[in-house]
Amino acid sequence: MTQRGLFRVLMKAVGIYFMIEGGVTVLYYAAQLIFAVVVEGEISNRWVWSSVVPSIYSAAQLAAGLYLFFAGRFILDLAFPRGPSRCHECGYDLSGNDTDICPECATKITRVQLSQGETP
Repeated sequence: MTQRGLFRVLMKAVGIYFMIEGGVTVLYYAAQLIFAVVVEGEISNRWVWSSVVPSIYSAAQLAAGLYLFFAGRFILDLAFPRGPSRCHECGYDLSGNDTDICPECATKITRVQLSQGETP
């Protein structure tokens, strides 16, 4: 597995953790809201500060988890940049490299990759 692929799997695992933690908490506070409205008939100020504010944090955590799991391309490209002069495995800048091996991760560079604008 490439370093980029391993990083993507790690991002998905963190995304799953955030989705579970944020999702369960959002459901908990939604159930509290339904209970407060149906059973008690009103929402107190105490409930707003003790439940609504933490549920906003949990919703943000859920959104971050969804982003990491389903998208996350921006973060992945920041961590492992791609381009014609970059190693396809680790993202190392190969400009001026005169060998067929990436000096960072020792991956063999293919001639197709070198012909796409890289200077050997």
